[in-house]
Amino acid sequence: MDDYFEQFNLPKEFNIEISLLESKYIRACISSHPDHLHESKEPFISAAEMSLAKLNDAYQILKNPISRAEHLLVLLGGFADHESIQIPECFLEEIIDLREKLADTNNLSQRKFLKSIINNKIEQSKSRLALLFTPPLNSEKKKSLRELLNQIAYLQSIERDFLQQEE
Repeated sequence: MDDYFEQFNLPKEFNIEISLLESKYIRACISSHPDHLHESKEPFISAAEMSLAKLNDAYQILKNPISRAEHLLVLLGGFADHESIQIPECFLEEIIDLREKLADTNNLSQRKFLKSIINNKIEQSKSRLALLFTPPLNSEKKKSLRELLNQIAYLQSIERDFLQQEE
């Protein structure tokens, strides 16, 4: 697995300076952009385009706190999202309840209220990520991080469904 933190010479930490990431990304893009190649032969251009695509992928993952947490957890020896789908039963009950409420209401103010609940839960979960990534990162914390990231994925799924229903 590629280490995107290493690619930008950033510490392997959840809390990174986004402005520093952005400036390193821009500098790297400028220096590796195919238009700046003195050699205009196809293999060099293709390699530069692939390098730029990988750089963009790394940037997109690191600038998003949730995908950054997923990447960091796997780098630090935790389970990837497809390796563990553990979620507390009470959370699953809460998700089912939220989905039922969203499906059962056409009232705009109630739907906005439910949307704010979902958004608040996602934001609270993001805050918990930062706390869980504090050293030492033992196996119990890695398990908690995986569960929390799974919960966020469920909440984001509800959020996407909600937005699709609004369209």
